[in-house]
Amino acid sequence: MSAAVDHLGAHKLVRVLCRFEDANGAVFEVGETGRIQHIHFDWATSVITIELMQGEDLKKIVLHQHTSKSSGPRSGNLRQYFEVTGEEVVWGPEEERPPVPIQPEEPLQVPVEMPPRLKPDEFSQMIDRLDRADQMEEMERIMKDSIPHAEYALEIATVYRGRWRRFKAAGEVARAEEARKEASSWAYTFAGFATSGGEGAAFSYQRDQFLKTLK
Repeated sequence: MSAAVDHLGAHKLVRVLCRFEDANGAVFEVGETGRIQHIHFDWATSVITIELMQGEDLKKIVLHQHTSKSSGPRSGNLRQYFEVTGEEVVWGPEEERPPVPIQPEEPLQVPVEMPPRLKPDEFSQMIDRLDRADQMEEMERIMKDSIPHAEYALEIATVYRGRWRRFKAAGEVARAEEARKEASSWAYTFAGFATSGGEGAAFSYQRDQFLKTLK
């Protein structure tokens, strides 16, 4: 069974947002696209291998979970490097495909106008400003609206972890403890979004690794 890491999973169509070099020295340029065929997580070595189909070519993106964030993609920051543009399900023989359900008529849905896309650094700066201004409900709302997958909960937890460290360093014990509890709560919320056994194991591992940083 393929694992899920951050917002990435099998059959997702992705585009590279930032140029990077993986753990084996393979370079991936901005704008490269492909379909994720399989994601393997090695629990013993904490190595993530993403099999990416680019046309007829199969490329492997090898990531070390314990690599520092500044050196490239890893679990927890993959949305900065990959954009999910769709999903392509590969069926088996024709008879294996499920029947197409008859959909009842639904009322016309008015499209919601989303804010313009921001670059990763601009988005981070906006979130930091809201954090510093104690506008945490607005920060949470923007995270949920901007990140259309379970990863938003872990990103919110990361913001609260930063507040915990900042208040702790400033000697603001009560505010630090409040921020730490929020960070822990959002980490558990993230793990609760898992929809399969493999995804549950991967999400729980990410949650446990995150909780270790709150000690």
